[in-house]
Amino acid sequence: MNEERTYSISEFAERTGVSTDTLRYYEKIGLLASPTRGGGQKRMYDEEDIGRIRFLNHLRRTDMPLKKIRTPRYHRHGALPPFVQ
Repeated sequence: MNEERTYSISEFAERTGVSTDTLRYYEKIGLLASPTRGGGQKRMYDEEDIGRIRFLNHLRRTDMPLKKIRTPRYHRHGALPPFVQ
């Protein structure tokens, strides 16, 4: 069986360099899809989520405001997943 690796919010924050508060905020405003939940309803992230955050980090380093990142322009051509609206 090939089970996909998942990460708790603290492990995910450490791997991506994004604070747990920021991750929750990104989820709240729709930049990050609500992750699957593990035991005790804890957030569980996967490698695809890591890719999304890395891309968001690249956009943020260009000083692009979150409001602009959330526009359809950045997901229309597959740059961001369709849930980012």
